[in-house]
Amino acid sequence: MEIYQFVIPLIHISNLNVECRDSKKKESCEDLFYTNKYLCEIEVEDYNCHLTGYAYFTGGFDFGVIKNDYLALSYFKKLCDKGHEVSDTCFYTGLIYGNFKDYQNAIFYLKNACNAGMTAACELLPPTINKSN
Repeated sequence: MEIYQFVIPLIHISNLNVECRDSKKKESCEDLFYTNKYLCEIEVEDYNCHLTGYAYFTGGFDFGVIKNDYLALSYFKKLCDKGHEVSDTCFYTGLIYGNFKDYQNAIFYLKNACNAGMTAACELLPPTINKSN
């Protein structure tokens, strides 16, 4: 049985950007994010700035400066496509501007986004959820 976990976003990419953009700070920044064993390396494009960051899979991720919902959803899909597993389970993270307090709020948002035509949102929904409701 697959488990899908949605959590409150904890990391803001804008803050991560400030810490990691300077190569001299990169090592200490990476050390900070390595303190959690559930990490996934991702690439985030912040306008013209391309940087590699680390996201907590069980802590959630807030893309912050990415204003386009579809792009944000696509990035979340890519995280899972990288095959990151926690106890043989792919844990989907919280979502964009969300600050979701619980699983039901996240599901509600994803269903609405899916019904509005965001394919990435449909793909993020657990298979047990009726996408049309």
